Amino acid sequence: NTGLIKLTNTTTPVSGGDSVNYVDGRMAIQFPASAAATRNFPVGSGSFYRPVRLRGSSGATAPLLRVEIIPRAAPTNSFPTEIQQTSNVRFYRLDIIGGNAFTTNTDTLILSFRTNGYDLEGINRPDSMRVLRSTDSLNWTYINGTINSSSGYHTAAPAGRDSGIAANILHRGAGGAGGTYFMIATLTNDNSLPVGLAYFRARQVDGKMLLEWRTESEINNSYWMIQRREVSGDASKSSQFESLKLIKGQGNSTSATDYAEFDESAEIGKQYIYRLADVSTDGTITYHPAITVSMELPSKFALKANYPNPFNPSTTIQFELPVEAQVTLKVYNIIGQEIATLADRRFGGGVHSVQWNGLNKYNQNAASGIYIYRLIAVPANAKDRFIQTRKMMLLK
Repeated sequence: NTGLIKLTNTTTPVSGGDSVNYVDGRMAIQFPASAAATRNFPVGSGSFYRPVRLRGSSGATAPLLRVEIIPRAAPTNSFPTEIQQTSNVRFYRLDIIGGNAFTTNTDTLILSFRTNGYDLEGINRPDSMRVLRSTDSLNWTYINGTINSSSGYHTAAPAGRDSGIAANILHRGAGGAGGTYFMIATLTNDNSLPVGLAYFRARQVDGKMLLEWRTESEINNSYWMIQRREVSGDASKSSQFESLKLIKGQGNSTSATDYAEFDESAEIGKQYIYRLADVSTDGTITYHPAITVSMELPSKFALKANYPNPFNPSTTIQFELPVEAQVTLKVYNIIGQEIATLADRRFGGGVHSVQWNGLNKYNQNAASGIYIYRLIAVPANAKDRFIQTRKMMLLK
């Protein structure tokens, strides 16, 4: 539910909540009056479950607290100089919207986040996570806390009081307005990253996904890991990242380096998340922000130039289909005689390749010379047909 859910609960805490069952939106819970209590907020955003837990002191007077996960990067005017990166995927807002605030320094907020798997909270160094806090969502400071691991999630448990009116880990202004914001961040590594990544992008080329990235500098960079996971509409079926390739790094370099690698196993019609990790010579792994791309169907029919051309003994012919079609692909000599049939069947929409090994329909070697190959594609539910021809040269 993306609206506001108000749960009045004065005896037992809210139970439940998991990776597929949670509140996607704002959630408010009323705490019991004059009694210490812990309440769970099973909240998330999109396909990500990120429960929040708040322990309140006995000094409160039935406060009504609201939790919201905001699925974007937080605005930042200022934050501690030792912070290298702040989350670019989500931050939290907690509001006291009724009753008196908690008042003791034992009040504790627990945020849940991941340091492995497919979601690293939009940061690239999970080993140096910290929690930042703000009362205006613009200016951020540290909060004390510990990082612990439990049930596949890590938790940050800051505790303590502010100075001022209704002092507490949750801020409340003199007029009762205002929320408190929390965000995941990471520390710098000697004020610099081992690798200065200028960009990382992906684009579809001839039915394959081309991954490109550039570094402005590299320090002790042994190799790269290219990782991928498939996006599923069912959050319970979301896969983990898998490593596709290891690419040698530059070691130490102060000049720009361009990289390009194909993912030839990406399938048409699927959506993927790719990320890079650089591995230093001492084994330290640094993850960089991920990108999401889709493998789209071709927009039109096309017969591509064969490669190599000229060729000996074989060549590859590629064609594109925006929809399923009956395909006939044949080779003719220069005077129009049929030499070979390379395809005569139904193909699904996508990019397809066939090979000609230089043999004729009698399984004999064709002579050197110029040949013509012709594609006829007839969509399943269409009267029109697509026809295209090209030339190629066999040299022996």
